[in-house]
Amino acid sequence: MDFVRCYNSAFLYLISEKKGAESVNREKSLRVKTESAKQRISDLDKLFSRIYEDNILGKLSDERYSCMANEYETEQEQLMQEVKENEKTLVELQKQTVYMKMLYQGLMEFTEMKEINPTIVNKLIEHIEIHNNEKKYSHNNVKVDIYFTAVGLFDIPTEQKLIDTMERIKQKKAEKSV
Repeated sequence: MDFVRCYNSAFLYLISEKKGAESVNREKSLRVKTESAKQRISDLDKLFSRIYEDNILGKLSDERYSCMANEYETEQEQLMQEVKENEKTLVELQKQTVYMKMLYQGLMEFTEMKEINPTIVNKLIEHIEIHNNEKKYSHNNVKVDIYFTAVGLFDIPTEQKLIDTMERIKQKKAEKSV
């Protein structure tokens, strides 16, 4: 919470860097694949109608019609399944964007909190992993990983990485103002 409060812009930049570019590229790719698959499904409907008419008119034998119809139907079913899966993935990617906004709002809302409560945990934390005890120098150490909503495991950057991040933010702002 202290990191978010003190280095708000760096936090947002690091989060968007971690999830943003990968997510945007994947979303664009899925949209293109989905649209081309939908177009092919439409084309297959037209082809199916055409071969049906050719079969009725006697231009295409019954055996050939049956073979082609089966091929078109199989391809169409595969494409429909692909479209369904791609649309499901696109919804998940959109949810991640919403989760990132919720995370940021939650962090800003709770930066001044004094104690943790279930509301904070439910809003900000996806899950917590508690590792096995490690005994070092007569002390018990337990590693705890906290996975934040829409971020995953977020490690607070080193001082040098933070300086580099702030420089990149300044450069981007300078590029936008030009």
